[in-house]
Amino acid sequence: MNKIMIIDDDEFVHKYIDEVLSKECEYEIETIHAFSEKQASKLIEKFKDDISVFFIDVFMENDNSGLVLVDLIRNHLSLRKPRIILATSYKEFVEKKHDISDFDISFFMDKQYMDEFMVKHTFLIAIKSYIEIVTLENTIKSLQKIIELSRNKEKFDNILKFLKFMLYEAINLLRFSSNIGIEGFVTLNGIVYAATPKFEEYLNVPLSKVNFTFFPESTIYFEKELAKDLSIKVYIISNIKLKEINKHLVSLFLEEITNSYSSNYYSNLYSQTQKELLAKLLSAIEARSGETGEHVTRVGKIAKILASKINYSQIDEIEIAASIHDLGKIAIPDSILNKPGKLDDEEYAIIKEHPIIGYNILENSTSKILKLAAVICLQHHENWDGSGYPYGLEKEQIDISARITSIADVFDALVSDRIYRKALPLNKALEIIKKERGKKFDPNLVDIFFENLDEILEIYKE
Repeated sequence: MNKIMIIDDDEFVHKYIDEVLSKECEYEIETIHAFSEKQASKLIEKFKDDISVFFIDVFMENDNSGLVLVDLIRNHLSLRKPRIILATSYKEFVEKKHDISDFDISFFMDKQYMDEFMVKHTFLIAIKSYIEIVTLENTIKSLQKIIELSRNKEKFDNILKFLKFMLYEAINLLRFSSNIGIEGFVTLNGIVYAATPKFEEYLNVPLSKVNFTFFPESTIYFEKELAKDLSIKVYIISNIKLKEINKHLVSLFLEEITNSYSSNYYSNLYSQTQKELLAKLLSAIEARSGETGEHVTRVGKIAKILASKINYSQIDEIEIAASIHDLGKIAIPDSILNKPGKLDDEEYAIIKEHPIIGYNILENSTSKILKLAAVICLQHHENWDGSGYPYGLEKEQIDISARITSIADVFDALVSDRIYRKALPLNKALEIIKKERGKKFDPNLVDIFFENLDEILEIYKE
């Protein structure tokens, strides 16, 4: 159930939005209503952990009532996941009178031109963005559990405990919405040894006796040989069609967690398997924009080369962290990511939100790598001359990790096919990098890039 809070002093607006959203919709929605700043403040405190989308009118008791509530949501309660639709008939007045650049507002809606299409389209995009952010957060938490597992293998000296843990953690990856029902079971050498409530009656029973229907669209099947003469099969069954990206993430999770159990391959945080897992996860996200999934891997490798030439202290970490630079794109609508032509001003403003979204997802992580990735997410579009976004930082104000990633990201983008253009010839791409020395890029890092160009180009021969 996706809870939406509508905050507006006009009762007609509440009824109109309810009417539009009550029509055929792909998401189950519940609306909560507030008609004043004071009433909304109490309801936000009460439902703060349950709201997917806030619709907030700027002008209520005061000409900044809505912005006071946005400040409460973002800064005082630190609610980063919910999407905010800010509604006003005087957008230019609001922007002129108030600095709203730090409020992380997802969408603006002009109340003078509200119609059914605008309302439905905006809310559906907002809900989808919220769901994808929550899904990705759950994935990252599961990755952190993999890391914990690699450090505490004795916790699963009992294989039955491991099978149950594996089953439920895989299911948790999929439970991003309360309207999805998921069940499952695990067999060990053909006998059911772990099961959710629906299949508990089959515990210690051969797989051939289990009564279930296998539909590929709603079932995840995984098989693995943990050791000689020790084979497991995992069946996870949903009551709705599963998205391919979610099936992919769960399969990756199962693959890596079983590797962790059956070998010493996960003995430390920086193992090659961990790097490959993160690269594959980010490749799945990159695929949403029609780009080759190898992009994130190459960006990480180029960043590592550049970092090693300046005696950077986190060389292994930056290879992984740099590959997560565009994490925030998970919340950007497909229609913008996949647009073959030039983005208009409104679309470009939306895509410029992805650094802050990525940072918000990672900022509270306890992982050293993900903390570094949060900084890179936030700053990799800042420019040396201060012309970048989201904050217009310049020179050494930009973290060195983000300056390194910026060059790696742009170079690989230039020499790769994109949704909106073909790859540029190498000499043309190098001309652009050189031209942006001291403008977009740290001049010292550009010099290092060219000094080590042969090593960087070896990446493209692999």
